[in-house]
Amino acid sequence: KGVAGGLFWGGLVLAAGVANLVFHHQAFFVMMRTGWNLRLGMTRVLHDKLLRLRRSDVAAHVPGGTLYSLVAADAQRFDNLAPFVHSPWFSVVAVCVVWALASLVVGPVPAA
Repeated sequence: KGVAGGLFWGGLVLAAGVANLVFHHQAFFVMMRTGWNLRLGMTRVLHDKLLRLRRSDVAAHVPGGTLYSLVAADAQRFDNLAPFVHSPWFSVVAVCVVWALASLVVGPVPAA
């Protein structure tokens, strides 16, 4: 093993880091963009709904600033949630890969 083995494992760690950089950032960008689109779509739907309501009904029950604050806060949740949709299933895959690599080094029972 020696130096060649160390270089091999070091190369694998480097390759895993580069793969994580490429795939994670690509998926994160796509999901961020999905969150932006969901937020904008929800804002548009709520805006259209508010335009159909009578002004006197809206003004009598809810002040304008409060209504804007509610729409902005609720729609912002799409932006906050969307990038992390992949976390549950990817965490399971990551744990399995780590266990597989650890079992190659120390054996399957001690790796658990």
